[in-house]
Amino acid sequence: MRVAPEQFDDETLTVAEHTSALAGAVEKNISTPVLRDAIYRNPSNKLFEELAHLGEEVSASWQAHLDQRAAFADLTELDLDSWLRTAHGTLDGLGIRNQAALDKPDWLSNWLDYVRVRYQSYSAGFGHLLAAVENGSIHADEIDAGYKIATSDLLARQILKDLPGLARFSVNAQLALQQTSTP
Repeated sequence: MRVAPEQFDDETLTVAEHTSALAGAVEKNISTPVLRDAIYRNPSNKLFEELAHLGEEVSASWQAHLDQRAAFADLTELDLDSWLRTAHGTLDGLGIRNQAALDKPDWLSNWLDYVRVRYQSYSAGFGHLLAAVENGSIHADEIDAGYKIATSDLLARQILKDLPGLARFSVNAQLALQQTSTP
């Protein structure tokens, strides 16, 4: 049905503009065909109120999920970016990744054990050694030697802390002193 432009008043133009904006927003922002078709079939205030309410519920649920996921990631020291990257950026990929983890609960237990040991090791002063192992600059067969070096370094630091005068010790000065005192 065509209406002559002179029959439009400001209210009719406003309604037409809003309807056009709504249709554009539905086409642009709603990718789910079932939802888009439902809006087109019955574009009523009641439907939009229900959709707004559902949207608020989904938004609240999503925020609760993000909060729980962040708490889990903090507790387990999960590298969330890595976890999501292996899901290839899709919800299906994330479902597959999560299911693989659920299918192997011992992995989580082993990981939590590692996190505890890593924390204790960092607390004991072995942070550099752990970082080198984790980033691959020390291979598994070199860990024992790295541990011995790190232990020696920690002990030397503790000795210097306990005996600060030892830090001023000079091998060259000691040799010179020995040479002057020997007959």
